[in-house]
This record gives sequence, C-alpha cells and structure tokens, in this order.
Amino acid sequence: MCLVIIFLPILLACQLPALKAASAFGCILAYLDLANHGACTIWSIHFLSIFFKDALGRRLERLSLQSGTSLLYSLIVE
Repeated sequence: MCLVIIFLPILLACQLPALKAASAFGCILAYLDLANHGACTIWSIHFLSIFFKDALGRRLERLSLQSGTSLLYSLIVE
C-alpha cells in the first residue's frame, strides 16, 4: 500500500501540470489515508516534498496536515 501511495503520485506528476498534480495527489492521498487510517501517508508526503523541493512539495505537506474534510474543502476552494 505504501508503494502505491509513493509512486502513483509521481507517475501522475509526469502527466499533469503542477497545480493539477497537487490536487490529484491530495485526492488520492485523502482517499488512501481514509482507507489506510493514515499509516503511511505522512511518510509518503515527506518523501514527495523532498523529491520535488518546490511549491508542489510545500503544498503537499500543507494538505497532508489537514483532515480529510478540510482537505477536500481546500481542494475545491483553491
């Protein structure tokens, strides 16, 4: 499960612009976090933020700190 959380967003990032990728990451991670009770989402976000080292990584870290409901709300509003 952790490998899916780590590598699927990276593959998506190659296909999508940065903002859409961040939103896609947020949706995928929120869904998997609910299914996985947050077991490895924080580590995956940490890995991705180190990997990207830019606004996308910072956005992912910020999204990872929010709850599932507020995460989806922030994705819709932004």
